Amino acid sequence: LIGGTAGVCRSWRRAARDDLWCHVDMRGYADRCVRLHFTIHALVGAAMRHGAGQCEAFWGDAADDDLVCFLAEQ
Repeated sequence: LIGGTAGVCRSWRRAARDDLWCHVDMRGYADRCVRLHFTIHALVGAAMRHGAGQCEAFWGDAADDDLVCFLAEQ
């Protein structure tokens, strides 16, 4: 999410969506977000968009009620 995989070819993005974004592990990202001026909500939203509705499991350590509701809706 932070590194920038958006510049890769379409077939790699499709493979990443189909395989890599099914299980999202964001443990430890809350501290990085503060340093990089992102919010954890923005990163989770980006992960869910990349997963295109295919996320089966999500791990994180900085969730509030709004974030849990957002994940449940996705």
